[in-house]
Amino acid sequence: MQPLCNARIETLRLSEHLQAFYPQIVDDFKLICSAPIRQQASIGGNLVNASPIGDLSVFFLALNAELTLNSPSKKRKISLRNFFKSYKQVDIQIDEWLDEIHFQCPEALRISFEKVCKRTHLDIASVNSAMSLVLHENQFKQIHIAVGGVAAIPLYLHKTSAFLRDKKISLSLLQQALDLAQTEIYPLSIIRHSW
Repeated sequence: MQPLCNARIETLRLSEHLQAFYPQIVDDFKLICSAPIRQQASIGGNLVNASPIGDLSVFFLALNAELTLNSPSKKRKISLRNFFKSYKQVDIQIDEWLDEIHFQCPEALRISFEKVCKRTHLDIASVNSAMSLVLHENQFKQIHIAVGGVAAIPLYLHKTSAFLRDKKISLSLLQQALDLAQTEIYPLSIIRHSW
């Protein structure tokens, strides 16, 4: 099997393994570019492009992914959370390439992916978000939240995710989490988003 980072976006969309805990992936990922592009574009290329509204960036941030970077002289691992440095800048050296993407898939894992754009298909996002979680007895045992289009980089919501972890779901808790999330985002003023 080819490494995930070299896989095409369409391969990810049709993955039976991912469909097991994220059945909506087949439909949700139709919102990621056009079908011909999904057949050609690689997952790794989407990540290394480092767009602040990269759909796969927020998806893999929400999966708490770790990357393996390779070079002729060494191999190193880096959390995707730490990979994005600033606008369109990533922590990769001139002689390195993205070799692997790793993430855990506990049996109870559930994922949500949302994208807001001007057109239903073929469009870049105005904003996007992804969340993965594991619930046990109405309590967040694991939760990771990522958003795009609200900062110079695809953004993992560290404080909000940590705040929700190990707490029971309630409307009050979710309102507090929304308030906290507002303190973590730094929307950019981009003309494209105001069309």
